[in-house]
Amino acid sequence: MISLNQVSVIRHSKKILDNISLDFPKGKMIGLIGPNGAGKSTMMRLISGVIKQTKGKILYQGKKPGTLSHKERACTIGYLPQKAEISWPLSAQRVIALGRLPYQSTFSQWQPKDARAVEDAIIHSDCEKLRHQNILTLSGGELTRVLLARVLAGEPECIIADEPIAALDPFHQLQVLEILKDKALEGKTVIISLHDLNLAYRFCDVLALLDEGQLKAYGDPQHVLTLEHIQSIYQVNMCWLNNESFKALFPISRVI
Repeated sequence: MISLNQVSVIRHSKKILDNISLDFPKGKMIGLIGPNGAGKSTMMRLISGVIKQTKGKILYQGKKPGTLSHKERACTIGYLPQKAEISWPLSAQRVIALGRLPYQSTFSQWQPKDARAVEDAIIHSDCEKLRHQNILTLSGGELTRVLLARVLAGEPECIIADEPIAALDPFHQLQVLEILKDKALEGKTVIISLHDLNLAYRFCDVLALLDEGQLKAYGDPQHVLTLEHIQSIYQVNMCWLNNESFKALFPISRVI
């Protein structure tokens, strides 16, 4: 779906991303993990087209970004940024319906398929009770769910979500991850950044471990989330807890 070849991003003489080559395949949920400042948000903004690389090459389904129209890119990629803000006093349903804008034109009319896409997004994101509320009155977690619904309403082939569960309670954290996992199972590319390593291990098909702008490990979660990687990159000693129903990482101490 998306391919990076020796990509670097330099800002104010500092390498934010350093010579990264990485593939984001279809039908997979790819998790970006790493400590604060590792480059995860920059990676999200880069592959969503918000910023451009300083060096290297990016391909969308084998095409260079410059060959895609704004409409093609909007229909292909749905991006949920980490700190999204809405300044207009619209209802949540109106905001979610904005996800259908890439499919509209000057002479086109709202179609039944547009209404279905919006309604499906509202239901899947658990926004039924929020649909008529002023977006400016919502909590951070409620706003996140509405903005995720807007992305889903656009039916993109690739969903990019930067820490989408950070402001959510445990119930909605699991719900959002289940929604995104289902989209991957439908054949879409889902790219998500997470700080919760246990949820990353449980839900992601592939993990990319970043540190100081470099790709340190990429592949199956059990091969990326080794105790050695965690100790050297996160500076934390952890252990695996195992029983019949789950496997989880447990923090023991900081590395000092």
